Amino acid sequence: MKIAAAKPLLLLLLSLAQVSCASAQGPAGRTVQLGGVNYHRGSNLAAFYGLSAAAGPKTLALTGRGRQMTLTEQRREATCNQVAVSLSHPAQRLGKSWLVSDPDVRLLFDPIFRPQNLPRRRVRTIVLDPGHGGRDQGAAAGGILEKAVTLQIARRVAESLRKSGYTVHLTRTTDSTLELAQRPAIANRLRADLFVSIHVNATADRSVNGIETFFLPPRNTPSTYGTRPLTTLCRNHAVARYNTRLAYDLQRQLLAASGAADRGLKHANFAVLRDAACPAVLVEVGFLSHPKEGPRLGTRAAQGRLATGIANGIRAYAQNVGQK
Repeated sequence: MKIAAAKPLLLLLLSLAQVSCASAQGPAGRTVQLGGVNYHRGSNLAAFYGLSAAAGPKTLALTGRGRQMTLTEQRREATCNQVAVSLSHPAQRLGKSWLVSDPDVRLLFDPIFRPQNLPRRRVRTIVLDPGHGGRDQGAAAGGILEKAVTLQIARRVAESLRKSGYTVHLTRTTDSTLELAQRPAIANRLRADLFVSIHVNATADRSVNGIETFFLPPRNTPSTYGTRPLTTLCRNHAVARYNTRLAYDLQRQLLAASGAADRGLKHANFAVLRDAACPAVLVEVGFLSHPKEGPRLGTRAAQGRLATGIANGIRAYAQNVGQK
């Protein structure tokens, strides 16, 4: 149901269902509650972040101070600083007011706009997880196997980061089989400061291409491609805002290094993310099923560019949130 089309009585009830909200992770002011979710008004967001608003028939653009946010009514797709992002809840309109959910403000937009407000964390020990391996080959096309591509990229990322002084571990260094639960368990045992699982995509639609980065949905919100909220409190939820920042820095740097299409930041309830005690993301670096992107993913040149993007993304994250 579109809020703008609600009956007058319902609009009145919704406008009365407001609560106060003041947080270091988002704008102060009164929020509107719809369907059990608190929403911030677009005008409060603009004032809080020092942005100017430009509204179209179905869209809202907030820009200023080197920041940018675009929203579309009743859609979960948005952009933040020119990177595509998936919202936990669709943007809404109540009369002339635009509404953005509190989880999206606190756990998505704010870590991107204000990394300086995240408490500093150590970023020294990195665990890279080359997806699949052994009996599990992952995606395959044209003789190229996902398990081989992910291992080659991970090795090159590790080499680059070690030269920068980081301690880097791989969940597998050979073509070996690992269960999903083993992968975050390795990161936890090594007391990793961040965990990056590397994968290659494939789909029946051969026109689809590009890079996407996944992180765990906030509690009580659905995955990007799902409708059922993740109600379980997972170990990884303790670092939700850092997940966002890590995903954003990785996505930006991967796009810059590769020139690939931006498929954005997305939420997924992946087993390799749920139990990670540190910030954790899963990157899909391209589509083997795409007629041009697929063959490139099997080349050393493309793998090198992707490895550079991941390594640069980790360095950018460390610069943004790491201890000085």
